Amino acid sequence: MMIVRIWFTQAFNRIHDFNMPVFPNLIDFYIGLDVFRGWSMLPTFFNKMPNLEHITFLDGFLRFPHAQHTFTMRWNPPVEVPPCLRFKMKKIIIVNRETITPKELKLIRYLLKHANHLEILTMNAHKIDPKRREQVLKFYRASKSCQIEFV
Repeated sequence: MMIVRIWFTQAFNRIHDFNMPVFPNLIDFYIGLDVFRGWSMLPTFFNKMPNLEHITFLDGFLRFPHAQHTFTMRWNPPVEVPPCLRFKMKKIIIVNRETITPKELKLIRYLLKHANHLEILTMNAHKIDPKRREQVLKFYRASKSCQIEFV
């Protein structure tokens, strides 16, 4: 079992420009936000971590207060769903310190739609809008046993 905690730095950010190695033994991944590329690297990570079972988004999807900064997630779903998401992903944790934006909902919907073996999606939801909470609860889930937990 391999657990990796990644906080993006300028040096790590540049790995996207090179051939990133495959991490076949990685099953638990903690990820922070890359303010320069948004989430454009997420499909690359998923494809290079074929046995990933747990992912934790340490700062939610946006690290800083939304109202104070202009930021785009740069999230475009990949054409082909990464294998770890389809076949391995069991647990997703989003440590969210802000309210969820419509763009973030797009990524949450994608993860739920394609994680066939997902057991639980946990969201820190101390600032979640009740309407958005209901939206998330109504999203299609590929895994019929998937629970969504707001803490």
